Amino acid sequence: MRITDSNRNSYKFYCNPGSNATGAGKARLTDLSYLPSNTYRGTDSVSYIAFNASGKELFTGYIRFQYGDDKTYYADSAGYVFSMEEFYSASEQDPVRYVTFRQPTSGKLYVNYANGRGTAVSTGDRFYTAAASDGKYPLTGLCFIPRAGSTGEAVLECTVTARSGQSHDETVRFTLNRKTASDIFSDVTARDVGTWAADSIDYAARWGLVNGTSTTGAREFSPNRTMQRCDLVLILYRVAGSPAVSGSMPYTDVPAEAYFYQSALWAARNNIMDSVAVGTRYAPNGDITRQDFVTILYNFTRYLGVSTSFEGSISTYKDVSDVSSYALRPMAWAVAKGYVTSTSAEEKLLSPLKTASRAEIATLLHRYLTY
Repeated sequence: MRITDSNRNSYKFYCNPGSNATGAGKARLTDLSYLPSNTYRGTDSVSYIAFNASGKELFTGYIRFQYGDDKTYYADSAGYVFSMEEFYSASEQDPVRYVTFRQPTSGKLYVNYANGRGTAVSTGDRFYTAAASDGKYPLTGLCFIPRAGSTGEAVLECTVTARSGQSHDETVRFTLNRKTASDIFSDVTARDVGTWAADSIDYAARWGLVNGTSTTGAREFSPNRTMQRCDLVLILYRVAGSPAVSGSMPYTDVPAEAYFYQSALWAARNNIMDSVAVGTRYAPNGDITRQDFVTILYNFTRYLGVSTSFEGSISTYKDVSDVSSYALRPMAWAVAKGYVTSTSAEEKLLSPLKTASRAEIATLLHRYLTY
């Protein structure tokens, strides 16, 4: 057998013929050792030609070697942000030049992720390392965001290309961890609010959507306090990127010095409060009901230019007659998308007039931003 590959950047063969080796090759197949380069992980395909005892060529083929461990990372609800060090090392003889990614089995990949939004990564987008600016984006800043409520494992396949031009496939695995208590706020625990809210609250805090409620520096979120209208709109204003807005304030109950003034003006200019605000009253301190929440979120989705089409009905919910006419379509849309679920495990209830706590709003927004 003769090895025919000319490019040996990713592997080497070593021959240690025994004392009984005879013939033109001076070595047996059992004396041949394959050793991958420590620079690489993935798969090598090695071509060969087979000969008979007379030296006549019989056939050609290839042997496939797969080596190296999958990359495994731990990710909580806030996701995982890559760095150059994930695929690149300055000491490598043939360092990784760029990486392309397929779509993960769960969750999504983004670049420039902030405030709950980013640019979605397309299959084939090149992410370059420090070895060369050969790609669309730097690898630093690539962000994996898991779907709200995810557990288990998410798998991300990618193709790694080195400076020499050689490519191989790799697998990145994310172990998805769920929390029972917040890492950021001291009052988001199983005792204070249950185990269902910590992931969503920490996601919202990590990406700059919510702040604590304490004025004394304590790490408090007040998860059971009812969410006020002004604070919900402020969160959505942050999701939108806090755009500049000007003009006169149409609401008579929003003072110029209010911390939510800009977000209220933005909401007025972009019809975010349609069907919720009454005339010139913003009612900033009013409690958010579930039907008002989905209506505001529906309006916000239209502001983003995202389709609000859906399939499904809420007619089977026991309390559908309690939903106000202005909220019927937004509520059906939110249920169809999975943002809103029944408030009861025993029967299907929308509870449209029920006020929503800060923990509940964080959870609903987490679903909205990651589904």
